[in-house]
This record gives sequence, C-alpha cells and structure tokens, in this order.
Amino acid sequence: MKLKIKLFIVAFFLISSSLTSMADNDTEVMAKYYSKLLTYNLTHIMDLSRSLYHLSEEPSFKKEYLENELNRIDDEIKYTNDDIATMVKYISEENLVNLQKYLDNIDEHLAQVYVDIKTLREKLYLNEKVNIPEVISDIYYQIKRAENEDHLEIRKIQNYMNDNLSEIPNNMR
Repeated sequence: MKLKIKLFIVAFFLISSSLTSMADNDTEVMAKYYSKLLTYNLTHIMDLSRSLYHLSEEPSFKKEYLENELNRIDDEIKYTNDDIATMVKYISEENLVNLQKYLDNIDEHLAQVYVDIKTLREKLYLNEKVNIPEVISDIYYQIKRAENEDHLEIRKIQNYMNDNLSEIPNNMR
C-alpha cells in the first residue's frame, strides 16, 4: 500500500510539472503570436502611409480620400493597441520589466501618430494650409521607428528569454 501511495505522489508531481511547463509554453506562444500581429499591423500602417504619401502629391488628390485613409490608419492603430494589450497579458511580470521601455516607446510613437492625424484633420476642416506629404511622412517615420527599433528589441528579448528558458530543465523552472 505504501508503495502505491509513493508511486501516486511521484506520478502526481511529474504530471503537474509537465502541465506547468506546457502552460508556460502556451503563454510564450501566445505572446509571440500577438507580437507577430503587432508586426503585421505596424507594417500595414507603414504601407498605408507610404501609399498615401505618394498619392498626396498627385494634383487630383481629394480631401475625402485622405479622410478615408486616415480612418483606416486610425483603425489599424486601435488594432495595434489591442494586440499590445493582449500580448502583455501573456508576458510574465519579470519579463515585462525588461520589455516595458520598448512598449512605452511604441506607445509614444502611436500617440504621435494620433496627434498628427488629429492636427491634419483639424487643419483640413478649417481649410488651413497644411503640408500633407510632410504630415504623412511623419506618420510613416513614427510607425517605422516603432516597428524597426522598439518592436525589434521586444522580439529579440522574447527570443532570448525563450532560448534561455529552453535550456533550463522542466523540473527546475
């Protein structure tokens, strides 16, 4: 009877430790998934702003088209913020400390894009003279920095943490 109880206890600990490591892997996978969605959204905003920049230099460029495209960029930024919030849910507290600086930087870039869009809309509404290509260029620049500097660092840190985590035996995590 004692042997069965000991075997049960050992089996219980082995199963619970393997389930815990599977749960850790699931959260890592989900964090990477939302990080890839973040890349997709930021790249999409860069593509939209790049196209809008080139179109804004055309003589037949219409204000209505600009407003529609600004709405699309605005929506993409909302999706990006949602993906960041969801990604953060799957990052452990200790790892979040390492990433917070870059998340804050991305937030600042997105906030600047919001300011640019709002300023552009206000000037268009008031029929004030505005250098549209310059504002669109700034939007592109902000998003490019968010992706190619800050989000790149987040991905590097995530990969580093995952590589180091995989070197640690499951029973020592």
